[in-house]
Amino acid sequence: MQGTPDTVIESLKRYIRMSNARDCSLERLEKVSGYSRFYLAHRFRECEGCTIGEYIDKVRVQYTIEAMKRGLRQKEISFELGFSTPSNFWIWLRKHREIIDKNLST
Repeated sequence: MQGTPDTVIESLKRYIRMSNARDCSLERLEKVSGYSRFYLAHRFRECEGCTIGEYIDKVRVQYTIEAMKRGLRQKEISFELGFSTPSNFWIWLRKHREIIDKNLST
C-alpha cells in the first residue's frame, strides 16, 4: 500500500469498504499499509476530516442499511461486520439507529 499520502489514504478507505470494516483495528491497518498507526490516524483525519473510527462507523452504517433492505437478520449482519458477539452489534446499532431507520424509510 506504499505511495503518496493521498493514495495511501484512498487505499486504506478501499480496504475498509471491501472488508465491511471487519478486522480494521489500527494495528491491522498499520500492518496492511506499512505505515505507523500514528501516521495513519493523523493523515486520515487531515485528508478526510474524520477519524478512522468514524469512517469505519460510516461504512458499517451503510452496510447495515443495505443488508436490512435485502432482508438479512441482525445476527448475520453482526457476523459480516466482524462484531465479536451479536450483543456488541446491538449496542453499536442502538447508537446509530436513528440514521439507519431514516435511511431505511426512504
